Amino acid sequence: MKDSILGQIRKNKPDLVELPKIPVFNTKEVLVDTFVDSLKEVGAKVVRCSSNLDIEAQIKIHFPEAIRIVNTISHLGIKGLDLNTIDHPRELHPLDLSIIQGSFGVIENGAIWINPDSLKTRAIPFIGEHLVIVLDQADVVSNMHEAYARLEKDDAGYGVFIAGPSKTADIEQCLVIGAQGARSLLVVIKDF
Repeated sequence: MKDSILGQIRKNKPDLVELPKIPVFNTKEVLVDTFVDSLKEVGAKVVRCSSNLDIEAQIKIHFPEAIRIVNTISHLGIKGLDLNTIDHPRELHPLDLSIIQGSFGVIENGAIWINPDSLKTRAIPFIGEHLVIVLDQADVVSNMHEAYARLEKDDAGYGVFIAGPSKTADIEQCLVIGAQGARSLLVVIKDF
């Protein structure tokens, strides 16, 4: 009986198929341009900046009404709440804008790895109405295989991939933006 069952399994075993090709991008410029396309596809806005002053100007252009701001990037001259005076994330509410540094971006899905070592609280990327992630153009990888290889070298106990603004389509199959986090995401790509 056992041999009969195993024989039927062998007889009906599907043919092996070739694994899908994983694209390899050859130049850094192609990487960045393709990454920008992926970011836009997941709902992010993208600007490329050539100086810290340019970054500051772009943030002010995109978020002119932001009053309560958390800026975790010390070399940017944007004043924000003093995180040393915050004991609990609920004290940040309401928060108009969070500005954080991305560790690296992934072309295939437009995701950006956030290592919260520079954040006083893990809530910062999620608690604000709007999110700005600054990312160096040199910190772009092709796919999640490269991303996970890079994460193996990262000894942080916690981190998160963020891809676009918060969104969900599980409420009556209607897309809702900002359901569990930021309503918008601006990615600033530094090319300097």
